[in-house]
Amino acid sequence: MRRSSPLMVWILTLAAAGAALAATPTTEVTLDNGLRVILIPHHANPMVASAVVVASGVTHEPAKAAGASHFLEHLLFNGTTSRSQKQLYDDVDRLGAYNNATTREDHTLFTMLAAKDLAEKALAIQADMLFDSTIPAENFDTESAFRAFAFAGTPIARPVLGTEATLTGIARADVLAYYKDRYVPGNMTLVVMGDFAPDDMLALVKRTFGRAPRGTSKPAPAAAWPARPGANLATAKAEGSPDRVLAAFPVDIDPYDPRATAISVLLSAASEGEDAPLRVALTSRGVPAEDATLSLERRVRPLSTVVLDARIDAASDPAKVLDAMAEAIRATRAGGAARARLARFVSQAASDGVLARDQILYFPMLRSDRIIGSPKGFLDAEPTLAAALPPSTWDAAAELLVKGLGFVRARATGAGRADGATRWEPPAETAPPKAAADLVAGALGNGLRYVVSRSDDSDVFAVHVAFVPRSAAEPEGKDGITDLLHRAMIRATEVHEAAALEARLSAIGARIKGVDDPSVPFDDYYTTPEFSWLRAEAPATAWRETVSLLAEMIRFPKIDAAGVDEAKKTMARLVAKRDGSARETAAERLDALLAPGHPLTHRVLGTSASVASIGLDDLVRFQKAFATGGRMIVTVAGPVATSDVVAALSADLGGLSAGDPPPSAPPVPRSAVPGVDEATLGKPQAAIALGTVIEFKSEDRPALVVAVAMLSDRLAFDLRETRGLAYSVDSTLRPWGDAWRWDLQMGTRPENIAEAVDGLRQGASAFREAEIRPEDVARTINAVRGRALMRRMTRISLAYEAGMEVMRGEAAGDERRMLEALALVSADDVKRVASRYLDPARLSRVVVH
Repeated sequence: MRRSSPLMVWILTLAAAGAALAATPTTEVTLDNGLRVILIPHHANPMVASAVVVASGVTHEPAKAAGASHFLEHLLFNGTTSRSQKQLYDDVDRLGAYNNATTREDHTLFTMLAAKDLAEKALAIQADMLFDSTIPAENFDTESAFRAFAFAGTPIARPVLGTEATLTGIARADVLAYYKDRYVPGNMTLVVMGDFAPDDMLALVKRTFGRAPRGTSKPAPAAAWPARPGANLATAKAEGSPDRVLAAFPVDIDPYDPRATAISVLLSAASEGEDAPLRVALTSRGVPAEDATLSLERRVRPLSTVVLDARIDAASDPAKVLDAMAEAIRATRAGGAARARLARFVSQAASDGVLARDQILYFPMLRSDRIIGSPKGFLDAEPTLAAALPPSTWDAAAELLVKGLGFVRARATGAGRADGATRWEPPAETAPPKAAADLVAGALGNGLRYVVSRSDDSDVFAVHVAFVPRSAAEPEGKDGITDLLHRAMIRATEVHEAAALEARLSAIGARIKGVDDPSVPFDDYYTTPEFSWLRAEAPATAWRETVSLLAEMIRFPKIDAAGVDEAKKTMARLVAKRDGSARETAAERLDALLAPGHPLTHRVLGTSASVASIGLDDLVRFQKAFATGGRMIVTVAGPVATSDVVAALSADLGGLSAGDPPPSAPPVPRSAVPGVDEATLGKPQAAIALGTVIEFKSEDRPALVVAVAMLSDRLAFDLRETRGLAYSVDSTLRPWGDAWRWDLQMGTRPENIAEAVDGLRQGASAFREAEIRPEDVARTINAVRGRALMRRMTRISLAYEAGMEVMRGEAAGDERRMLEALALVSADDVKRVASRYLDPARLSRVVVH
């Protein structure tokens, strides 16, 4: 559980005021054995929930048992001294209980929810798992082998999973000893909420949990939300019931997050009262609604949902009800009708918080994650949090609501309705005039191309500068010189020494970046031999100086021996790391197979020899040819008048020379004959890279994007989840020079290479012949679209996207239109493009081990 400082400040500040509103304050006791127990009675609902926080995480693990905490989270579901694994699951199911667990760096959390009369049985099962698990040897061996294989050596560092060495060598005896040491009452906090008398529940807890040593700790859980079905609006006959529409969509947010409070209040403002935006929207569509409400049901992240409950007449179209809901949700944004009503609903938030305690059907489960690890008085203070929220929190909450419209599930019932299902999508949104984007594109006299977009819905000003081409323009034998120049540019200028430049950027709140950060996994996601880049982000109030400083770095970088030597040392370390990576070696060798000698196969960081050969004079000469208008694409996004930005670009960068025409990269070869290559690095993990250059009709791109994503999911399920052959596997489609690449990548163990290669090829072949279900297509479209939109959420991401469109000769907005076209992709489309383009027989193959 992450606890933000602002939230903690609000809790401590408001606890006293909140205590006056709390009808049923919490009771906290510590048992004789050290177990911390928090009891929160709520008598309106005969349900009880419990949550146990165990001080068992990576920070508690001995070196020889690194990863043991995560092992135990899984193994404790595999059986106890009195229950087999099947009996454990069956017993929970018979109770109709909710039983789950998760591991984080400093704790493991187990949760249980059951009816009041079954509470003792539920807690007994939970205590049995925690104190009496047997950690069966057969389950341990299976889990150990899989987790060591599946997670060790992956690019994303997750300490809670241990390391390859510890996961491979971990012994059951070590995990069992760790379990006995950590899984004791003194290392646990038990939270119980629901319909009980505190004394009776305390006695029950003593009967089920009352034994063993001490320990302390607090934190929280995580979960997953399933994809929306393709046919997301169902209808059903319901005799004797009024016509009704129920709809819901998930909100990916922690239930204790201040934005959750903001969402609850915004939904009230959107739906309560005769003049509510929801009521107005329904009326405008001719839908008489007797009662229509929007509310937030909080669950452990990301299972919180926004719920629409509308009673309508028999003739009303449920799709129009959902359209009205979308309009009301969008009205929660700044300037919207719901936001205009906010003040009165903030004033009601305190009483609403008290009344919420009466809605206790799911109250224990929904509140458990914000109680665990929280300071005393958190729930008592909760009703007053809304009054303390800053404008930025309300804005963030509104954006979460709008985003959720793409994931709606709904059901309409009534005596006259027939069983069925159809697809509903939120209507196209017309941006309010005040937030309408203003876009201009053009070129300066020196050839510098620009795209400037104005939007007033953010205070961030972002600039992306692409230098095109990259590797094709580097001198012979000087691979990596562009990266070296970028490191010089962002370090210091002829005007500002390194310390002064850093201080100036800090003073105006600007961040300028020109190379990847090796400490951030996947930070190289758009580093390519095609172009190099600088990117700047700053508050809009500092936009003009940000442009000036960026231009200063480009035009007048300080190139001296000390700075260049420092940069070379950094690059040498990165080159050594890259050369020792099976994954990167496989990717580079596949590039070379597909386009021998092509600039796209050049190494962005160069080689040890090429970097060492670059002298100061080389770098000075290269900078003069590099910093020219003809090679630059500048794209800008932010709340600044486009004419002002263009004037600034002209003033600060218009003085650059046009330079010689940049060298153009030759066409990528289109060879139908696949190649094969292999290399040995002596690593415990092997990398497999399959790929081919493909050409397709532009109108087929949306379907092909969906097909490749579906193939990726199927390969992952088969080769990683089912057969245990992969610790990573992926299928990708990406532009490559003047062509497109289809690639399959996989990480595996050396002894599994042959089977893994066959699995990739067979999986791709099987996909071409497989049944493509519409619901799978819809789920994949949502996933692809969601990931793409998340990558475009920031101003700098929008600026980057605009730059790529210019570089590839696309019109402004083409990438957004491609995303919109995904919604039109059918199962038949996926089947057609998979059969036509995804031919595994054309894949070249590289294996590195």
